Amino acid sequence: MGASGNLHTFDEYYLPYRANPQRGTDNFYTSNPGGESISAYTYVASNVWKLFMSATVPGIPPGESIANVYRYYNGGAVSNHFYKTNNVTPSGYVMEGIIGVAFTQPGPYREPIYRFYRGAPYFNHRYSTSPTTPAGFRYEGIAWYSPIPVFGCKDP
Repeated sequence: MGASGNLHTFDEYYLPYRANPQRGTDNFYTSNPGGESISAYTYVASNVWKLFMSATVPGIPPGESIANVYRYYNGGAVSNHFYKTNNVTPSGYVMEGIIGVAFTQPGPYREPIYRFYRGAPYFNHRYSTSPTTPAGFRYEGIAWYSPIPVFGCKDP
């Protein structure tokens, strides 16, 4: 949870179907659980992935391909958060803002963040550093590359 140097560290929370049967399920990721309205959610894991705090922080090598990561929310017929690296709002969603900055290409000191989707009646996106597709979900590809902290080194 929170920040580590120039990185936001994200925790995972889950809203189960049984708590929200008319609106599906939702995996929610935040670096600021105290600042979010997540009382209905169940804590899943800490330190799930990381993002840079901005595009200008030390630690991003010059010339690297980076992008903002946006959080979107669909609070209509289904309750679902969706995260991606472009600012084109998906149909039915509202942009909640930029949550950090990620690498867009593979390279040293980064790991892929895989996106998975589970359709009706759950309508849920899930993000993981593991390429293993969770039961009931389908693989949608690599969403972005999360920075991996390197300790004992000094930024250039």
